[in-house]
Amino acid sequence: AGLLIVLWYYYRNRRERRRNIRRQQNRKREPIGPLIKQILAFSLPITLGQLIYPIIQLLDSATVPRLLREMGNTPEMANTLFGIYGRGEPFVNLIQSFSTAIALTLVPAIAAYVAKNQQKELNDTISKAWMMTLVISLPMSFAVSVLARPMNIMMYKDDAGWLPLSVLAFAAIFSTVATASTAILQGLGYNRIPVRNLIIGGIVKVIGNFIYVPMIGITGSALAMVICYLVVCILNMWAVIEITQARVRFSKVFGKPFLSGLMMSIILLTLYLGMEKWLIAPVEASRLSNAIICVVLSSLAAAIYFVILLLTRTINESELKMMPMGGRLVPIFKKMGLLRG
Repeated sequence: AGLLIVLWYYYRNRRERRRNIRRQQNRKREPIGPLIKQILAFSLPITLGQLIYPIIQLLDSATVPRLLREMGNTPEMANTLFGIYGRGEPFVNLIQSFSTAIALTLVPAIAAYVAKNQQKELNDTISKAWMMTLVISLPMSFAVSVLARPMNIMMYKDDAGWLPLSVLAFAAIFSTVATASTAILQGLGYNRIPVRNLIIGGIVKVIGNFIYVPMIGITGSALAMVICYLVVCILNMWAVIEITQARVRFSKVFGKPFLSGLMMSIILLTLYLGMEKWLIAPVEASRLSNAIICVVLSSLAAAIYFVILLLTRTINESELKMMPMGGRLVPIFKKMGLLRG
């Protein structure tokens, strides 16, 4: 389907493309050989970097079931447990797709500021890329962690594997920042550094499996994944700071979003435990009831989180406009006295 869309755009713009070619006929043509070499030199590390993720999953499938069998599980039970562990991956991928999309829009500006040696603008843009990634990923990860049980029932009919999902949700926080940092490094022309760091993260993941899976089962594999992405995140961020010499205010970029997300998660956990005690327990409810629980509590948590962000001055008007529906929220929050430009 994606290829058909690309072909349609290619066919639709054929006249404009021909006009551009005619205008450039008097220019000196660049030899095709060196151009192909430049494209390959730039694209191969990026492609290899994307291959690391499925390789890590492949290593998981080779090590985790084996370790589960060594714990005394039958081969069938080991495969079942590993399948339950895989329930958490779609949630992590969903969080990553939402948060990094915003940060990636800032990468061209970062490359331009480096080329022009505009250090102040570079510092501000890198800080904004990381902060906006966290502002989106932190509440979503915390919400998935708190609501892991009803989300599991909503998606898979039972609550098996809710604890590994609750732990694995934290991997999304570090993976999103790592992905944003990877995009920054690639925009600066340092394509091999993220690949190296991902390989190191993959090694950490395998070592973590051998340490934690025998101790706490499939939850250990989730913990190893969190540590893997934490290592990759730290290495990528360190590389960005070393290359750009950017000065990042860590208290604003990381401290305030984390504090806002933590306050939101405490309120969400209180609401969830109160609902479980006084209304209905998720394990006793239907899939539809659990879906309603997730939607209602997540919506309340999102509203509370935005209010906390504004009260703590974590984000301003320009940063709010970068978020989905942010442009429509600005006048509302201004009327409420929660937002300043």
